[in-house]
Amino acid sequence: MMAIPVWKSIRTKPVVERIYRLYGEHGYSIKRIAHALNSEGVLAPQPQKGRFSRSWCVSSVRHILLNRKYTGSAVWNPRRKIRVPGTGKRVFRPRPESDWVTIDTPQLRIIGDDLSAAVRRRFATVRKLWGRVSSPGLASGQQRQVYLFSGLLQCGQCGGSIALVMGLVVMAQRGYGCSLHHQSGDAVCSKALTIRRDDLEDRLLRGLSESVLRPEAIDYAVDRIS
Repeated sequence: MMAIPVWKSIRTKPVVERIYRLYGEHGYSIKRIAHALNSEGVLAPQPQKGRFSRSWCVSSVRHILLNRKYTGSAVWNPRRKIRVPGTGKRVFRPRPESDWVTIDTPQLRIIGDDLSAAVRRRFATVRKLWGRVSSPGLASGQQRQVYLFSGLLQCGQCGGSIALVMGLVVMAQRGYGCSLHHQSGDAVCSKALTIRRDDLEDRLLRGLSESVLRPEAIDYAVDRIS
């Protein structure tokens, strides 16, 4: 198996070039690229609001590979902001490609045509074989599922969220684990333990029923409300 090239610079151009070559020429998966960069201590871009780690993950590597400015073009108007009925929260939604405005920006080009084409071919192959679309882990036409304890559990070691990280196809074998370990590797969080979804949810529900749904707890809640 070919070793991942040694590289320690954190400057933008070498980072981008290496990511493109590992994916387009060496055939590494996006997740393996993230793990390699983290193991070498290469800092990822500034994290989004609400995130605390400067580590690489699937989405940050994918963003580099799909960012057109590195191949010499800039795109405006790809998204629009709308309000969600009932909540008033503003979220971004993609616009049809016919509404995009694209201009050439050769001064921003980092990746040559041959390497850019190799990456596009790799994406096309992955979509053809696995039905992958822009959002990692979602098959074409599939919507993101919300589970009983989605967004409520945290890793005791790194503080990352606990999410489904295994058995995403077979329902009975789905398991929870640390999302940062799964996405970013041992360099970010070494907690590799997983637990089956049905086992974890049964334990938590049993604990809630034993600790919360006791007569004295219910009586206390009713007294406080009344």
